[in-house]
Amino acid sequence: MSQWLISQTIGISLLASVLLLLHRSNLKRLGIHYTYLLWLSLLLLPASSWLIQAGQQWLSHSAQPSQLAVFRVYMQQAVGDVELLAGFSLLSGVYLIGVSAMLALLLGHGIYLRQLRRNALPCTLSFSAPLPIKQHAAVNSPMLSGVFQPMILVPHNFAELEINAQRCVIEHELRHQQRGDLLSNTLAWLLLSMQWFNPLAWLAYGRFRDDQELACDADATTSMSSQQRIRYSETLLHYSQQPLLSVMNTHYGNKHTLKERIMQLQQHKPHGRKRVILAMLTLSCGLSAALLNQQVMADTSSADITATTPINRVEPNYPLEAAKQRIEGHVSFKFDITAAGNVTNVRVIDSQPQGMFDHEATVALEQWQYPASGAEQKDMMVQLAFQLEPTAQQ
Repeated sequence: MSQWLISQTIGISLLASVLLLLHRSNLKRLGIHYTYLLWLSLLLLPASSWLIQAGQQWLSHSAQPSQLAVFRVYMQQAVGDVELLAGFSLLSGVYLIGVSAMLALLLGHGIYLRQLRRNALPCTLSFSAPLPIKQHAAVNSPMLSGVFQPMILVPHNFAELEINAQRCVIEHELRHQQRGDLLSNTLAWLLLSMQWFNPLAWLAYGRFRDDQELACDADATTSMSSQQRIRYSETLLHYSQQPLLSVMNTHYGNKHTLKERIMQLQQHKPHGRKRVILAMLTLSCGLSAALLNQQVMADTSSADITATTPINRVEPNYPLEAAKQRIEGHVSFKFDITAAGNVTNVRVIDSQPQGMFDHEATVALEQWQYPASGAEQKDMMVQLAFQLEPTAQQ
């Protein structure tokens, strides 16, 4: 399994654990709106990790002279080259099968919902709504469908409901559309697809979807009176036993969170105006997890890996045969530093492709010079990455 996947799994697991453990406390202190939005930090994690890695690559590249075949050295490289397909091991094959199944499920649900939308009939109500409202016999619970062309799908007998109940349902689905929940759900499923083997990711996804409904209830009932909230609760009960039709749509009725949703309506509190603070907190969670993630991946055995920076670093030669075939890779080392700052006891702990760059990288590393510290430092780690200039690959 590639270092990139392991890196993402560590970061997502750590952040998901924190959010799940603090969920009840966050509900009391921050309210449902901010608690729900904190889940966005999980979606930010892969992007923030990639941005940090890209920044490291840019800084490393800009600090070195241009060469036809160049290498880049990364101290504490966060993620190695993606090797998921190399060798196609049994483990990577199982992983790809799982990802494919998750994506196929998403695609299948999308096709099914598209057919429902095409075959649905207009639903005539006594009030107007900014989105099309259609009915279909296969729809058991009202839902919002369509990321780019949204519409509200309702059961065939929806028009028989009392008008106030109809308004409650439509207002709920409109709030989903205004908040962009369908796009969030799609992104969350894609992230879950990458982490289908991770039980913490499944727990976080389920809690994310539940919090989404709670936050939408709070939005929809902000200006409602106590009597209107009672009507809203009764409508929730009416659709509570209906199963979720698709992972891509919203779901008005949800028996698993019914009690929690009704209790929230009884204890409804305004969520205030602290969006800037919440955005900063969410971004900080994502970036912090990415940075912590990088540190874990860079070194799992030595706390002194960044304690010393070389004062003289010799660049290894790019093997001619590797350059001709446009082969890239890396070599990871453990080594000791003498009291005088010389590199000694160099050991290769990992190389990809195996043996391709070992000799040149070892020759170069043995010539590195560190500041004299007066004490020997053992088991330092470094990874030398051999990569061609982008122009050389085109």
